[in-house]
Amino acid sequence: MKYEIKKKTVKPFRNNDGDMMDYCWYNAVREGDGVIIQFGSSNLDYSEGESYEIEIGKFEGKGGKVLYKEIR
Repeated sequence: MKYEIKKKTVKPFRNNDGDMMDYCWYNAVREGDGVIIQFGSSNLDYSEGESYEIEIGKFEGKGGKVLYKEIR
């Protein structure tokens, strides 16, 4: 699906190996139906105001929280 990036927030975190990992949270609008979604990605190259073809999956986070992240 194609998404237009509206907001980009870089939030690095420490992975299971104890190393810092770059990670980004994006707010985007799904083109075609206008649905707004927040998703996480290790790809920091997306720019606000630009549109990209992105595959996003739905996952269960800690405590059963629903998260969306890019499938790469």
